Amino acid sequence: MTLGYWNNPEETAAIYRNGWVHTGDVGYLDSEGYLFFVGRTKDIIRRSGENIAAVEIENTSWSTRK
Repeated sequence: MTLGYWNNPEETAAIYRNGWVHTGDVGYLDSEGYLFFVGRTKDIIRRSGENIAAVEIENTSWSTRK
């Protein structure tokens, strides 16, 4: 669980609703209970000050990782 955005109480308040953290991921459960990820409401991931397009991660082959 995250405590929120560093020094940004407005953004922190915006992601918390009714005790849940809303990440912006979009998905659905099928009739058998499987969860499917279908997209994001935000297409940019910010990590350590770097902006990364979500599609860059999604297109990375697992076989290239060690």
